[in-house]
Amino acid sequence: AQVAPRPTEAIAVDPQFHRSLARQVFASLDEQNSPMITLSPGERMRVLNASNDVKNSLQHVPGLSVSRIGNSGSIAKDTAVPHSVDVDMVVFLNDFEPSKVKAYARAIKSALASRECRFLSSADDILECVYGSINIDIVLTSAAETRNHRYREFQEGPEAVTYLKEVIENNAWVAEVVRAAKYWVMRCNDCDHLRVKSLAVELVVLEIFEASHTTGVNRKDLFREFLRFLTRPSAQQLI
Repeated sequence: AQVAPRPTEAIAVDPQFHRSLARQVFASLDEQNSPMITLSPGERMRVLNASNDVKNSLQHVPGLSVSRIGNSGSIAKDTAVPHSVDVDMVVFLNDFEPSKVKAYARAIKSALASRECRFLSSADDILECVYGSINIDIVLTSAAETRNHRYREFQEGPEAVTYLKEVIENNAWVAEVVRAAKYWVMRCNDCDHLRVKSLAVELVVLEIFEASHTTGVNRKDLFREFLRFLTRPSAQQLI
């Protein structure tokens, strides 16, 4: 079995690449709504249109009593980065029964197939599909139990995820740093095999912000601390 590289080893693979990448990211933090780390209005509209198309189709799936449908994830938190954005969609069913999950999944796949929605391998209560080049995760849960574990995972999440949303609402610039960190990880994935989940990036930035924001930390300071975190042994758990 292959052993994943330690963060210190991964980041040292190509120092010139990382110095160049760091300069690009730091420059993006000087530019408000930098196109490098911020979705363009056109791309955001494309994602939202795809989301709305799938939502409209889900409202009319035979045999499904849909209470409401909501988006979560990076689009909802404004932490999506260009060329690496997906939609987490939570479908609340009025008559949700765990024993019928497979039937719900079959009905949804059948109904959305006519909309050129391609489904990937996934669990029955979390359907992964691609619609118009946009990846969409469809999560099924009960409208009567909004604290269902799947809902908490994708919408509220752990308390830290809920708090992250509150921090971003009150400190919009933190979302810029999260996007910069996600962009860094996305680029490093290609050359270093540095596999860090999007949610982990958000939580690391939140932890650093919480530990230092009272001392007057700024965008670049926060991003520097994120890079330093990746070189620590404790970051191994994110790989």
